[in-house]
Amino acid sequence: MRKYIYIYSIFCCCSFLFSQENKEFLTIKYKTFLIDETEDFSCFYYENNTLITNNKKSIYYETPRDTLFSSLSMGDLNNFDADYKYIYIKDFEKKVLLYDRNYGSKKIIIDSTNLITWKINDNTLNVLGYNCQEAIGSFRGRNYKAYFLKDIPYQNGPFKFDGLPGLILKIVSTDGCVNIEAYELEVSQN
Repeated sequence: MRKYIYIYSIFCCCSFLFSQENKEFLTIKYKTFLIDETEDFSCFYYENNTLITNNKKSIYYETPRDTLFSSLSMGDLNNFDADYKYIYIKDFEKKVLLYDRNYGSKKIIIDSTNLITWKINDNTLNVLGYNCQEAIGSFRGRNYKAYFLKDIPYQNGPFKFDGLPGLILKIVSTDGCVNIEAYELEVSQN
């Protein structure tokens, strides 16, 4: 059953993204590095991610990258045998986020978009040659800095990060555990 819901969701989202009435869409590729060495919830991810969006709906893919990393508290870590492809589907008109990252359950999870209350400030950072504005917010106990591009007024970004008046090209946690940064941006016409 889960497989059919999953396939149907992807089909609906892809059909909408590439339909004739939505002629422009963006493809943004991100590199993600996450190492959380806290004793209770240690985890490690090193991924390539892709966001495809038309500002009304989007698909975000997470796939592992091969790497080897050494940590004092966690020892040697690697992604060599990792084989997953998590998918997040956002529908901004319905304010819904669907994803298959099961976290122990074996079903599609439904969440909300715009989960973070952002405070925009005057700081800027150059990402991919674009002058991005900084915003600060908290999400599930961790503080983040987001760098977004006002010139592309898509209120979207990687993973569950969205809700700013421009496309998010970089996310970093203030504790240094999370770093998600765009390395390619492509605008396409249908």
